[in-house]
Amino acid sequence: MEIFLRYLAVTDYLPNRFPTKAYDCRILFVLEGRGELRLSDRTVALSRSSFCYYPAGFEYYPVSSREEPLRFIVINFDFSLSHSHKTSTFGPVAVERFCPELAIESHKGCGVELFQKPLVISNAFFLKELMETVAEEYKKTTVYAREIAASYLKCALLKLAGFRGSKEHRVYQQIVDYVAEHYSEIAHNAQVGKALNYHPYYLSRILEQHTGLSLHKYVNAVRLAKAAELLASTRLSVSEVAGRVGIENPNHFYNLFSRVYGVSPSAYRKSIGAL
Repeated sequence: MEIFLRYLAVTDYLPNRFPTKAYDCRILFVLEGRGELRLSDRTVALSRSSFCYYPAGFEYYPVSSREEPLRFIVINFDFSLSHSHKTSTFGPVAVERFCPELAIESHKGCGVELFQKPLVISNAFFLKELMETVAEEYKKTTVYAREIAASYLKCALLKLAGFRGSKEHRVYQQIVDYVAEHYSEIAHNAQVGKALNYHPYYLSRILEQHTGLSLHKYVNAVRLAKAAELLASTRLSVSEVAGRVGIENPNHFYNLFSRVYGVSPSAYRKSIGAL
């Protein structure tokens, strides 16, 4: 696998105002904010450390939240050097105007099955440092800066390919699925460990590597995200919301929510004009 890095920017500007197809391979890595990525077959929520990859010729449409606009690294690249003479940036093209004959489908020869279709990983914290390094190297004006940036991007992609096929990825997905279903019932880490048949310290280490959060903090993050949804969409009292997400002490819920969202639960509900 050889990487030709055609374009990179750290930006909050999304030129796409319509479903798009790209002429080369693309990556979008979220640094801050929220939004969603609409693909031809699904829509995926975007938040900090979301990693999005879409090969040439595949439809995509990123949308940023108005309240928490996305700030992200965007990369145009090829999996080979065969078209390195084409250095100009390929802008977004509406699906109906896309010309398949012009696409640089370098992903087809990269030898990694993972990169043959669009890929979105919601919590790609384990790639954050490498992706930021790619951006830092790319903006330098020193000799071979782009080649060095491309080598770091290759490391990130190979690390991603290794992660997706690893036991750790399977365990990570088990944790995420279990917490998503049982977040309101989890009393302590040992409960998760027993349910998944792993030591809770091991589960916590897996989560820290890939999300930056310990198991305890991850469970609370899921609870607070669900609480924010309930505050926005129901007339439940703050105490009732706390109970629904598994936090029995309203004062503890108030402190956790205020620390993460920067405002009290009541102020949050009022600020978004909820019911």
